[in-house]
Amino acid sequence: MFNLLKQVGDYAKGSFQAAKYIGQGLSVTFDHMRRRPVTVQYPYEKLIPSERFSGPNSL
Repeated sequence: MFNLLKQVGDYAKGSFQAAKYIGQGLSVTFDHMRRRPVTVQYPYEKLIPSERFSGPNSL
């Protein structure tokens, strides 16, 4: 009897933890969905990289 209760408790704990991780992932997704897209009209506007940018051809 106690073994069954322990298994049910472990299952509930695992389910709660899984739901918490799914909620964290969805919060990141919805945060990115709320942001407005950044569009640069390339020939007319140049994107200025930050001083710390060390990408290709940065020298």
